[in-house]
Amino acid sequence: MFISFFSSPFSISSLKIATFKDLIISSDSFIFLIILKLKFPSSVNKSDEIIDQCTFPMVNEALLILEEGMAQRPSDIDVVWLNGYGFPRDKGGLLFWANKIGSARILEGLRKIEDSGSEINISEMLKDMVKKNENIFDKQDQKIRV
Repeated sequence: MFISFFSSPFSISSLKIATFKDLIISSDSFIFLIILKLKFPSSVNKSDEIIDQCTFPMVNEALLILEEGMAQRPSDIDVVWLNGYGFPRDKGGLLFWANKIGSARILEGLRKIEDSGSEINISEMLKDMVKKNENIFDKQDQKIRV
């Protein structure tokens, strides 16, 4: 089902529910679609950007867990993500996936999120990895805090 505007795009009385067969794009509905396109540009809704905004903070939190000594190695965190949270097995775990993406891209994405007004405590381990051009699995095992 589609909602189509047949007279004025801003009038509630002009709403008409239409199916595929009787969907007619009138000039008013075409103008409404243009207004929607201008108001909500497609660049904002790119799926990669949405995935980055959702997963990069989780990668950051996982690295903070490693820094705090709550996990010994990145693969321990990946096991939890795969078996506990249902992370897609073909991605290999959150930190394995992040390693393929690259720490520089993750840091850049986190800084964009931070610049947009969100409060994020960016992991020092991540900043250090970017400076030294290391990957997540190059890190030595952390001492576990009990």
